[in-house]
This record gives sequence, C-alpha cells and structure tokens, in this order.
Amino acid sequence: MTVDAAYSEVQRLTRKRARNFAYGIMLLPREKRRAIAAIYAFARRVDDIADGDQTVHDKRVQLESLRAALNVDSTADAMLIALADARSRFPIPVDSLRALVDGGLQDLDQHRYATFARSASRCS
Repeated sequence: MTVDAAYSEVQRLTRKRARNFAYGIMLLPREKRRAIAAIYAFARRVDDIADGDQTVHDKRVQLESLRAALNVDSTADAMLIALADARSRFPIPVDSLRALVDGGLQDLDQHRYATFARSASRCS
C-alpha cells in the first residue's frame, strides 16, 4: 500500500467517524490535515478495541500489539503506514501515542472513578 493510499484511508475514516472534527481539520494545510487524520485513526482504533466486544484478555493483547506496532514499519496497515509517515514529518511524540494505548488498557480494568481528578488522571 502506498503512503497516499494509506492517507486516503485514514481521511475517509475521519470523515466517516468524526464528522464535525473532520470539518475542523479541513482548515489545516494538506500535510498537517493528513497527519491529524492518521493520529485520529490511531486513537479511534485504540478506543474501538477498548470498547469492543472481545474478552478483556483479547483486548489487552490487541492493545499491546498496537503499542508494539509503533516501533516497526508496516506495509499492510493503512493507519500504521500513515502514522509512520506523519511521525517522520512532524514531531509527534511516540510517548503520547503510547499514553493513548495506556488509557485504553486502563479502561479494561476501571470503568468508574471516585472523583473527576481520578478520571482526569487518564489524560496525563
């Protein structure tokens, strides 16, 4: 899959799953718009896995695999291809992407929080 085809796929996903957000990023220059769509697709995948119907064990395995995929080049997964290209063009901290996975993993174990501050700790 080419990088352009990968970006087309993540942009299609962004338009389909995040309609209002997609309108907002249309104001960005092309390269930034594509990079944001790749980041959105990654975050969407994390959320879809964490909220999916699989067993907690299977979700954990998928999320850990997604985290590991941040360290290797993919030639078949549009989201990973686009994200790798975006990371090569912009200073996207891999630790921030890993934090998204950490949030998905945390969702597997804790669904309610005693305070807003505890809930907000997921974002740091």
